[in-house]
Amino acid sequence: MPRPVARKVSRLRWLVRGYVVLESIAVVALILGLSFWLALALDWSFEPRPAIRIAVWVLVALVAGWGLWKYLFSRLGRALPAESLALLIERQHPELGDGLVTSVQAGRQPPTDAFERKLVETTGERVSEAVRGASLWSVFKPRPLVGKALVAGLLLTSIGSFAMLNQQAFGFWLQRMNLSTAPWPRTVQLTAPAFVDSPIRSIARNDSFELEVLASIVAPQEAPDYVEIRYRLASGERGRDRMVQVGRALPGRDKYQKYRYQFEEVTRDLEFDVIGGDARLRDLKLRTVSRPAVASVSIACEYPDYLGLAPTSFASRVRQEIPEGTHAVCILQTTKPLARVRAFDASEQQVLPTTLVGDSRQSCQFDLGSITTDRLVQIELTDTDGVTNREPYRLNVAMITDALPEVSVSVRGVSTAVTPEAMVPLVGFVSDDYGINAAWCELQINQQPPIRYPVSDRPVGVRKITRLTALDLAAGDAETGVRKLRLVPGQKLAITVSADDAYNLGEGSRIASSPRIAFDVVTPSELRALLERRELGLRQRFEAIYEKMVGTRELLSRIEDDSSTQQTSDQAPDDEAQEGNGLAGENITDRRRHERSRLRITGARQNTTQLAYETLGVAEGFDEIVVELVNNRIDTEELKNRLESDISEPLGEVANQLMPQLEIALGDLRTVFDKSPEEAGPPLKLAQARADEVVAGMKAVLDRMLELESYNELVELLRGIVKEQDELRQDTRQQQKNKLRNLLED
Repeated sequence: MPRPVARKVSRLRWLVRGYVVLESIAVVALILGLSFWLALALDWSFEPRPAIRIAVWVLVALVAGWGLWKYLFSRLGRALPAESLALLIERQHPELGDGLVTSVQAGRQPPTDAFERKLVETTGERVSEAVRGASLWSVFKPRPLVGKALVAGLLLTSIGSFAMLNQQAFGFWLQRMNLSTAPWPRTVQLTAPAFVDSPIRSIARNDSFELEVLASIVAPQEAPDYVEIRYRLASGERGRDRMVQVGRALPGRDKYQKYRYQFEEVTRDLEFDVIGGDARLRDLKLRTVSRPAVASVSIACEYPDYLGLAPTSFASRVRQEIPEGTHAVCILQTTKPLARVRAFDASEQQVLPTTLVGDSRQSCQFDLGSITTDRLVQIELTDTDGVTNREPYRLNVAMITDALPEVSVSVRGVSTAVTPEAMVPLVGFVSDDYGINAAWCELQINQQPPIRYPVSDRPVGVRKITRLTALDLAAGDAETGVRKLRLVPGQKLAITVSADDAYNLGEGSRIASSPRIAFDVVTPSELRALLERRELGLRQRFEAIYEKMVGTRELLSRIEDDSSTQQTSDQAPDDEAQEGNGLAGENITDRRRHERSRLRITGARQNTTQLAYETLGVAEGFDEIVVELVNNRIDTEELKNRLESDISEPLGEVANQLMPQLEIALGDLRTVFDKSPEEAGPPLKLAQARADEVVAGMKAVLDRMLELESYNELVELLRGIVKEQDELRQDTRQQQKNKLRNLLED
């Protein structure tokens, strides 16, 4: 190959490789310049997280690597044959013909024939002479390279200008590219106080959330024209809305312009951005969770010593009653792990210290201290999501005041007058919520100091005493045998039953007493006279009952008369029955007669029921007289038999046996009479017979009462004689004393 040709081809090879290098440099510079501005715009607009910025850097490196590979390494690695280069030159210089390619090929494969050798030499000389004037630059197209270089230059120049003219922004961008988390300084600066610590805020499901955004108006910041919410739901739904501007802040007076937005009844998680002016608050999230709630409440109690109760723990209700003086600790179990608990004692107006128990943080306790008054504790729960219960849980602790013992005691078997030898039975009970410490009875004669007697042999500490000891007014001392009470007729006796408990938490008396029961102390004869007057009153009551019973029997007789009239009417002559007006009158008369008889049966039955109760009351009155005679120790066998066997027991038989039989007979009579008045004869006869038995029984008892009254009158007459004799004896003695005194004076 001629030397001029070889040099030309070699020079073209170097020019091609230089073109490739320059173009690849321009492409890489173009990629880096565009990447700079795109990354700056992306970072300024969206302020992505460091991970996204790393991804951008990786993407830029990949694109730049792709440009180097495509425009540099892949081209430099390709071979540039001399024939191809010679062909490029021939295309741009047609005057060379095919000589340049022929010379290059002949130089790679020399001819063996002399003629061909001569021909190649001639062609080489001619091409060598012509190639010296051929320009290699005409082979290249400079426009693509110049265009890329110009664009790359402009980008690099703009970057340099940006770095020189705004060094603070360029330096801040470099910090951001170095994964700094500091946000870009902007004209508008927005702050969401609820999301300062975390971009995720937990709220209660189905609850509303008010978002507050503050826009700084401290120079050089300024408030935006509006602030917009752009939200995204988990379902992919998107939306936007403007926030409400709260008032109008003034620079120099205020630091922030407030904006608010209400998320109503949030049921699902949502993400949102806050955009205002050139400021962005991105990737904020509301996470919906359930509210914490109280699952169970238990109270551990240590009771006062005097109660004698062991410490215990029990499930509590919303309102829990606890004895006074009890030391109580409240233990809560909740549905979610807790971050904090606030227990506010509204009664004491103080916050109680609380303690979270266990690793799960779903249990807490607080000390209520000693219960000395009603307590109302409002418990506010805040879970680890920062969500609180909607309304504070209210724990109402009601203090059970230790009431005084209850003394409900009366006397039975005696009246307001007793003899000095009487036995006074006590009935009723003495009780206390937590146990009786002592129970006793005080007997006071006139204004003398009271004398204390025990009222029960039950041990101390029982909660209720129902078996009370009868008071024997004639009882003597167990050791000396001397009577404790020296009662004299005419005195006043008062009985009071008292009790106390073991309460020791406060001062003051803990004694409770029954109402004062007063008695007149009388002689046996005076008491008998009082009882006889009661007998007379009972006899008068029974006479009235007897008269009513006789009237009831007469009602049954009238029913019989009506029945007889009905039968007579049924046997009247047929010619009279067939008269029209007369027949209608008889039907009306029959209906009235039936209705009157029905009312009489009903009245008789009602009277029988009432009289049975009244008769039983009279019988009980005589039983009470017998018991009072026995308790006052003035009874005799004859008198007891007369009152019990002759009066009380027969009255009980009449009230409990004869009258119920009469009532049944009257009920059967009413049933038959309602069905068929014509068939009421046998039941009526039976009812009349039962009524006769009742009247006869009452008459017999009434006769015995009258005999007893005569006996009592005789006894009263004898009492009067004895009294007159006593008075005469006393007058005689007094006159004798007066005469003796007169003789001595003379």
